[in-house]
Amino acid sequence: MLFSSVAKLGRAIINQAARAKVPSNSINSHKLILSARKSYPLQFRNMSDTTGDQPLSKNALKKLEKEKLKAERKAEKKAQQDETAAAQDADDFAKDKYGDLELIMSKNKTDRKWTDVQNLTLDKKGERVLIRGRLHTARGTGKQCFIVVRQRYFTVQGFMAVNENISKQMVKFAANINKESIIDVEGIITPVEQKITSCSQQDVELSIEKIYVVSKSDPRLPLQIEDASRPETEEALAHVNQDTKLDNRIIDLRTTTNQAIYKLQAAVCRLFREHLNGKGFNEIHTPKIISAASEGGANVFKVSYFKGRRITDSIVINPSLLEVKRLH
Repeated sequence: MLFSSVAKLGRAIINQAARAKVPSNSINSHKLILSARKSYPLQFRNMSDTTGDQPLSKNALKKLEKEKLKAERKAEKKAQQDETAAAQDADDFAKDKYGDLELIMSKNKTDRKWTDVQNLTLDKKGERVLIRGRLHTARGTGKQCFIVVRQRYFTVQGFMAVNENISKQMVKFAANINKESIIDVEGIITPVEQKITSCSQQDVELSIEKIYVVSKSDPRLPLQIEDASRPETEEALAHVNQDTKLDNRIIDLRTTTNQAIYKLQAAVCRLFREHLNGKGFNEIHTPKIISAASEGGANVFKVSYFKGRRITDSIVINPSLLEVKRLH
């Protein structure tokens, strides 16, 4: 009986291919089987329903019935969840206080006043401020959410909880924002009873009233700031390999160590300039001879000597090329 069914199946596929006039070297067996199933339903009966001409056993029938009931319950549960989610979204009274912002194109000038994280101190207690920074961490616990916003190496903790102004959906949204996303946060500066040792602003936290995502980061980053910032002496915790840091330099530069290095470099250059300016020196930018065209390509011409090197009068940001001369 099984051989007969297979033979009928083969004839059905061949007949369908002949009807469609399909070349033998370009037959899509999957499509032909689906088409033949419609044209020859008897030959494509469900082989799991019968074994030859014998009916299914009681155990097999019970198993099929259980699977059917399980699928029905699953579909019913999903429908209820979708209905509940839709009802909650419709009743979300705080939907205008959070979400993803549209692309900022700077078409209009706003009167919004921004506050730097480093200036969030007890002197501003009770003030409503607006800050923009990167989401360092986010932790949701039931109807509450704690976040840490970072600007360079300054960090501040933000707190929100479900109340008459903040909905459960808003708390869930904040807890699920990807790390390193750029966010706008508006809230009230609130003093804390115990110092927040994990943040640079230890005496205050931000009671969040509004939160928006300006630029969303990838949900899975190649490295975490905490791991990249960890000293090599802490062997018990995870570390980031040097090649991973270099391959993802744009993230590695956000660590406190690298921020401090570049701040020191800038301070050294600034002190040199201030000292020389006080002595009556003027900083000039002379043409530079380089081996290839500059990145911009403007104001560059090739010289016939020095083995065809190029000369540019553009500003090259290189401390070794900086010239300072005193004009009398």
